[in-house]
Amino acid sequence: LGPWVSLTAKGRYPGDVDVLLRSPNVDAPLAMTIDADRTLRLRSDAVFSVVLTEQLGDSLLKYGSPLLVGVRSSDQPIKLTLKKDTLSLPLAQWDLSKLALDAKLELGTLALSRSWAQRDWEKALNLLATTLGVVTQSAMPQSPDQTTTRGITNMTFGPLEASLRNGVVSTNDLWMSDQLNALGVRGRINLVDQTFDASMGLLGESLLRRVPALRKLGIVDAAAIYQFPVRGSIESPQVDMGPFVKQIAQAAIKQQAADQLLGQLGGDARLGAAAGLLDAFLSKTTSGGADVASAWPNRPTMPALPESMQQPAPAEQTQQPAEQPQQQPQPRPIEGLLQQLLQQPKQQSPQQSSP
Repeated sequence: LGPWVSLTAKGRYPGDVDVLLRSPNVDAPLAMTIDADRTLRLRSDAVFSVVLTEQLGDSLLKYGSPLLVGVRSSDQPIKLTLKKDTLSLPLAQWDLSKLALDAKLELGTLALSRSWAQRDWEKALNLLATTLGVVTQSAMPQSPDQTTTRGITNMTFGPLEASLRNGVVSTNDLWMSDQLNALGVRGRINLVDQTFDASMGLLGESLLRRVPALRKLGIVDAAAIYQFPVRGSIESPQVDMGPFVKQIAQAAIKQQAADQLLGQLGGDARLGAAAGLLDAFLSKTTSGGADVASAWPNRPTMPALPESMQQPAPAEQTQQPAEQPQQQPQPRPIEGLLQQLLQQPKQQSPQQSSP
């Protein structure tokens, strides 16, 4: 809260009590009622103004959403609202399971160190770029051992609405975004065993901006939300990358690229077997659509990219150089992705290296 705290309270017990908490980082007025059973309730919504610090982020914000792990500071005070209709705090004996509240956090722009969300997002990008044989647009620190100054990223956060019941926090979809990235998290946090069960959402436009080559391939919908499950402890969240890669592959198939991809395998018998496996894959994979979009109502609208961050289209070569040396044909990167999905080992030629 800061180097000093001022607390004043006026009222009677049982009955109404007015409290004012002030410090260099917090301004928190409370109009409350404490009944004969020593249960605290609010008479009006409690609205706090909080200057976010690294210590406050580590000790409090991470329990509101996994996406807030690693937050270090805010450009402006954040606003916390506790709803009067639901807050119930037993004072006689502390019991987390009996604490009930609904809260809203208005966060604005926050500075955060390289968090698990950034780390795993970069892993997904690298996996996809390696598979497709393309490059990514760099926007976040690439190495976790960079200095503190270089390792801080400013991200704009949407509103967070959280509900606490029986020791479990349930949240809406909280998004963080900048010019190239848009990531969201929604789900539940168990404060008793310090674990969470959540989903990460990735805006398709963000993927297109980070991997510009995908825009030309036409296999990613800019308005789509791609989802991954998030599991683990509050201190060490993890994201399962498998569904992400599979959904990108499914998008490629939906854009009628199946003929091209299957044709790379060669041979009528092999082609037929691959087509059957693709049918089985599609029958087990859901596309999401409207149901997925409705689960992420707070997804941001990404700003237009400045010219300095736009990648020009590569110039086409109109004339072949004289006496071009003959090269061995290389396997197309997308074939490697298809081979992984089909789980069909590819016969390697002695003259070709593995993709």
